[in-house]
Parts: sequence; structure tokens; C-alpha cells
Amino acid sequence: MNHDTPILVITTHGVWREGNPNFTMPVNMNLMRASSTGAPNYLYDKIPGSLAKLIEKKRKVTRTSRSLIKSLQRELISIDETGCCSTLSCAASLNAETARAQVKSINIDETDETEKKDQINFIRSQAYNLVIKRRGSEMANKSYEINKRDDQDIKQDNRMMLYINGQKPIDILRTWKNDAFQSTPADNVKIRNRDSIETTLEEILDILFNKYNIENIIIIDLSCNLTDTIGETERDERHFIRDVDQILNPNNSPASLGGKTRRRKTRNNKTRNNKTRKRK
Repeated sequence: MNHDTPILVITTHGVWREGNPNFTMPVNMNLMRASSTGAPNYLYDKIPGSLAKLIEKKRKVTRTSRSLIKSLQRELISIDETGCCSTLSCAASLNAETARAQVKSINIDETDETEKKDQINFIRSQAYNLVIKRRGSEMANKSYEINKRDDQDIKQDNRMMLYINGQKPIDILRTWKNDAFQSTPADNVKIRNRDSIETTLEEILDILFNKYNIENIIIIDLSCNLTDTIGETERDERHFIRDVDQILNPNNSPASLGGKTRRRKTRNNKTRNNKTRKRK
């Protein structure tokens, strides 16, 4: 990989489903996740629209994929926590206490225990940690979803935007307004009658490999990393999270986050200091 490696930015809803089987990687992938397994992501609405210029800028000042990824990680953390880039005299990251104070300032119903659990998991979560997978290795299969009410005229939100150096961004997500696969009339009828569209990481990587001839990809995943487990207990979820993390980073000790199993994927708008966070 080099600094010209294509970058895919995902801003849909996301969930790890226990029923999804693992798959074999068709490409080499560097995956940056906005949160850890089991945690939601609270996304500022300004981030999706800022990424095109940010990616273009960082490609010009980096020479390797490693330096490009590290630079993007630093800027994404800064934008997420402060609202602007570290190069604009903002801190590159904030300490845990400041992040905790930020999340606590979000106005939610104090009796919503599930939301409180999500906040705790978000605070504990490691932002934009890197998962490196090589072609032929085993990978856990994450699901991504967009609801019809989300399919609005917002160019970069609730989308999967592919940035290839020297080309215009490509929206590879098939939705009610974007036929990314040039579907047949019968397929279009099926899409129109759906309230939601779901795809998986395996399907996305197959599209990148087979349609765009991409063998190396950097993915910035801004979606939630909540879980949908077969078991109903917190212990079942912790076991599933450990299983997923062991596949994502087999050389690391598996992380464990508590929390209730979440089967719904709603998006709530939260305001803090006149900035909107969207639950992905």
C-alpha cells in the first residue's frame, strides 16, 4: 500500500450480528473503526462533509500508507472531539476525563439505562483503532444498514463513499436514490418496497475487488459497533465481543465491554455546544 491507496468512508448504521459467518478476505485492508466492538459512535454531522478535502490534503503531504493512516487517525480524533482539525490549533486528542464530560453533557432521559450503558461503552472505546487484514485471512462479517428515512439529499452522510486518487468520489451504496449496481426493473421494485437496506463487509469488499479492481483498501468506518447476539444475557454479549475482537486482532488480548444487547438501530440527534452528534 502507498498514499494513493483507495479510501472507503462508511457513514451508515453498523452492527455485528452473531449469525453472520466469518469470511475470507479478498483484498488487503486497513480498517479504522470509530469505536470498539460493542460501542456506539456519536458522529458530528460536519465530519462526513469534511473528509473529501481532508483525504485530498493528507495525500499531498504523506508518502506512505502508514503515514497517511496515522495522519487521518489524528485528524479524525481531533475533529470528533473538538470540532476542527489538529492543524487548526486544536488539540489532537482529549483525555478520558474531558471525553467523559462531553458525553455526559448530551441531553438524554436520565431513566434511559440502555442509553447510559452506550455512553459508558463509548467513553471506554478506543477511537479509530486500526485493524489490519491481508488477503486470504479470516475476517468477522459486520452488517451495515440505511433506513429509507435516512436516504436524504445529504451527499456524504449515510453513504459509502469511495475516494480514488485523481477521481471524483464514488457512492458505492445501493439505495432508493442511488442505483450503484445498475439494477434490473425487478430489483428496483424490490428496493422501493423496502424500509431499510442492509449489506455486509464481505459484500462491500467483493464489490471493491470485482467491480473496481481494488486489491488494497483503507476503510474509515464511522458507523456504530453495537452487537446483535443470539443469547439474551450480558455474558452472551461479552463472549461474542471477545470472539469478534480475537478475529479482528488475533495477536492482541481480546477486549471486553459490558452492556445490553441492542437489536434496534435508531439514530438519535444529540446537541452539544450547538454541534450535532448522530448515533450511527
